[in-house]
Amino acid sequence: MSKEAVGLGLGDEKVDAQVWGKSKHLRVPYPLLWHLIDTAAVAGVLWDRFLAPNQRRVIAEGLGTDVAHARSLMMFWAGLHDVGKATPGFQRQNVKPRV
Repeated sequence: MSKEAVGLGLGDEKVDAQVWGKSKHLRVPYPLLWHLIDTAAVAGVLWDRFLAPNQRRVIAEGLGTDVAHARSLMMFWAGLHDVGKATPGFQRQNVKPRV
């Protein structure tokens, strides 16, 4: 693990904050894990605030599950949208020095 790691309150486990997810227009790169969590949270808010109950039901039926589980699945899938950024090839793209 890199020297730049942050704790998550899970005992002694740490997350490598140098695995970046966003860097454009930022002074320092934004950690990938935080980006994925943010995206999942936004998907949950969109589900709650912008889908009508009938739309949620249709999605849940299409997935063969209940509405609460469908919401969790949507959040999970949204959170995975950029997981490929954890690959060495992508990580090498950021040429900015880390502060």
